[in-house]
Amino acid sequence: DASKLIGQAKQKKDEALAKSLLDEVAGLKDEIQKGEAQQRDQEEETARRKAEREGPLGGEAESAPPEAETIPTKDENGTPPA
Repeated sequence: DASKLIGQAKQKKDEALAKSLLDEVAGLKDEIQKGEAQQRDQEEETARRKAEREGPLGGEAESAPPEAETIPTKDENGTPPA
């Protein structure tokens, strides 16, 4: 445990070792915080991309209803609809 080692170094009046250990702990803390920030950014990006795919209603995005994609211009006899 780092805090125990730091306490032992301070008890022995080994300020150089204590400072070294404190610096190491501070560096590790910074690395953890950077990793957590990266993870949050990735999770937000994943959620944003998922929301884009699902569309505004929350389901899978659909291009258009089938009836809207094929509007008949002629009936089966070749005449335009009324």
